[in-house]
Amino acid sequence: MGASVIRVALDAGRHAPGEVVKGSVVVTETVGARSLYAAVRCVEHSPDYAVAVTDIPPVTLAEGELAAGSGYAFALTLPGDALPTLRSTHGRILWEVVAWVDKPGRDGRARAELEVAAPAAV
Repeated sequence: MGASVIRVALDAGRHAPGEVVKGSVVVTETVGARSLYAAVRCVEHSPDYAVAVTDIPPVTLAEGELAAGSGYAFALTLPGDALPTLRSTHGRILWEVVAWVDKPGRDGRARAELEVAAPAAV
């Protein structure tokens, strides 16, 4: 896939369950778009597949043409019971912010991985 017309910039890379993930989607080249969306999701990866195990409904950040250099802020809430980030030799569980431009042809997509900390022991 070619270079995307957007990129995701996170204000912080580490969060706890229930926290708000803030950042922006930056437009890297002007594009005629129907809409710009962002969402947070949990993805399970193994050597054979990747599947979203938690998919939070997206928010609409903008509609219409997106100008190069513009940025669109987002604030997405992690679930209170969010699984912590996990990496092992057999796979990983990770959270990411994914953004996409709904436009004619192939949609532009970008993502940024974030770390979700395990809840503190009581």
